[in-house]
Amino acid sequence: EGKSNVVLDLQKLIEQAKDGIMPDDFGPATTTDLTELLELTGDESRFRFNILALSRQVYGLGRGEFGIVFARPNVGKSSFGVSLACSDGGFCHQGHKVFIGGNEESTKRIMLRCYMAAAGMSREEIVKNPQAAIDAFAKIKDNLVVRDIQDWSITDLDVFLSKNKFDVVIIDQLDKVKLQGSYFSELEGHAKYGEIYLQSREMAKRHDCAFFGVCQASADAQDKTILDFSMMAGSKTSKAAEGDLIIGIGKLPDPPEGTPEPLRFLTVSKNKISGWHGTLNCLLDAQRSIYSD
Repeated sequence: EGKSNVVLDLQKLIEQAKDGIMPDDFGPATTTDLTELLELTGDESRFRFNILALSRQVYGLGRGEFGIVFARPNVGKSSFGVSLACSDGGFCHQGHKVFIGGNEESTKRIMLRCYMAAAGMSREEIVKNPQAAIDAFAKIKDNLVVRDIQDWSITDLDVFLSKNKFDVVIIDQLDKVKLQGSYFSELEGHAKYGEIYLQSREMAKRHDCAFFGVCQASADAQDKTILDFSMMAGSKTSKAAEGDLIIGIGKLPDPPEGTPEPLRFLTVSKNKISGWHGTLNCLLDAQRSIYSD
């Protein structure tokens, strides 16, 4: 609250508290069980990406791990998360519970994309045969929750995840999640984003889920095919420092006649999971919100 006179009182309370902390209050030491350590770091404990070229290099994201996906506007950021979750072989099809929180476009649009990806149908195809889309979506319906989080703070998200168990969390877009509290309200630029991403990383561990944050790329990435983490908007280092896996989605300029360019370039510029770094190609079917090889 900006009251500097309480600092000394706080220091005294902290010193008094130190004397009252018992060893058990610090929690258990890290396990030395080799079998458990191998299970935690192996692919068996991760949720597999359904883009084959990507999963060959980075099998997937696991519990307690924080992934960042970024791209320029209209490149396919939202579709990337939808495709990983809902298209054939995605997280929902694997039996995992997925939460998609949206605070940019209407989440009703996101839900329609989920139908498209699950059914492999465009909007026009769904209009002609809605029952086919309903039947396909029914296979994953119980494993998917989509909510509008436009007014949520990072604290609201934390409370929601503590009350609702998910295996995979996808936030589109993470930069727009608010910080709560007088101290955090003063943070700007990279310091603000660094705090949001730090808390998101901690949530992945605290709620034992794979956490994906989706964000924008800076103007440096416009019409570029290879996007490294220095091209994330709003931060050169503080965002990247928190990620276990960072994927930039690049594309070629659209042709002059206006036909959308389907080729996408996925650049893994940070990878604490498998160690692989590089760029691979895939295709975006924007009409069906599906990424494929």
